[in-house]
Amino acid sequence: MAIYFSIVIMWNDSETTEDLLNFKIVADTAARIIKDRGGQPISIGVSGSWGVGKSSLVKMIGNSIQEIDSEGKYLLVDFNAWFYQGYDDARMSLLQIVADTIYEKAKDDQSLLEKALGFIKRINILRSLRFTAPIALSTVTGGAFGGPLGAFIGAISVFFAQRSLPTQAEWDALIGTYDGVASELNGLLKPSEEKSIPQEITAIRSLFQELLDKLKTTLVIFVDDLDRCLPDTAISTLEAMRLLLFIPGTVFIIAADEQMIRNAVRHHFATDLTDELVTSYFDKLIQFPIQVPRLSSNEVKGYLILLLAELAVRQKKISENVHHEAQRQILDVIKKSWERGLTKKIIQDAYGPDVTTILSKEIDMADQLAKIVVASDKIQGNPRLIPNAIENCQNI
Repeated sequence: MAIYFSIVIMWNDSETTEDLLNFKIVADTAARIIKDRGGQPISIGVSGSWGVGKSSLVKMIGNSIQEIDSEGKYLLVDFNAWFYQGYDDARMSLLQIVADTIYEKAKDDQSLLEKALGFIKRINILRSLRFTAPIALSTVTGGAFGGPLGAFIGAISVFFAQRSLPTQAEWDALIGTYDGVASELNGLLKPSEEKSIPQEITAIRSLFQELLDKLKTTLVIFVDDLDRCLPDTAISTLEAMRLLLFIPGTVFIIAADEQMIRNAVRHHFATDLTDELVTSYFDKLIQFPIQVPRLSSNEVKGYLILLLAELAVRQKKISENVHHEAQRQILDVIKKSWERGLTKKIIQDAYGPDVTTILSKEIDMADQLAKIVVASDKIQGNPRLIPNAIENCQNI
């Protein structure tokens, strides 16, 4: 049990860019696809069940992009919707992070600064109103509604339509909303100019594309942990992506369990959607689906011994230099698994006779467990479930 609990402590359920699972070939392929598009918009979905390494693969894709970005053309943005769940509107948070990133890139160019600020202002207006007040106004009046100022008036109109006066707290909220919007309206939208939400969205997309063109950059947005979110948060994030999706100079890389997202679509629309309609919704967002590859017996064996050897390093049983050299040799064999399998002898040779004596139990465990872990219906080579296999082995 001691080995198992030590590994659980070491395995902290966070993404990594250290490739112990032979994912780099997939990450490099995704990066080449992005580069070959030459700035044309693309959306990539990284799908897989819980614990298979989606987040780590996404991080590796980011590293692979940076490796091929000799001219500084790519601007990387990380967004985790799960972090904002319950604290902020995930949809508006994504747009705000994009706007802030563009501003940081453009702020030193005086010719672009005003446009970058204008982009932030438009995002902030949508953040303040969250699209709710314009809809309320349209419902109450049954007619066309104005821009943000008209939306504010519409919010007040709701109370008159209900023949009720707002409470002090509601008045304070209305005043706060107006104060947050009024200053941004000055010089951005004419008070007398009527704007619809579609017009605002068109303006945002147009300004966003103009900024990317002038910056000569491709914005790569990584969206992770959607499958950890509640259905409404997951869908609102996808809807925010849709606002910027397929604009030249944009790349979206979305990591999520595809089946959980499909379930979120059904839950959000609160109706019995056919599989065809759900698939259509998802496929319109994802152009290039990537399924996190299931680990082979060689990869699981290498992962097990490297995990156990790293634990031995932390326990000062073996040196870090010896472990890193052995890791390099083991991963080289795994990357060329079509030439030869990762045998017990190869692992022993990688660590050398002295260290092999120290790690004899660990090497035997990795060699014996690999095929069982891959074949098990409950584990199926899932990296996050592998410590369970070690625990079971200890209990035998």
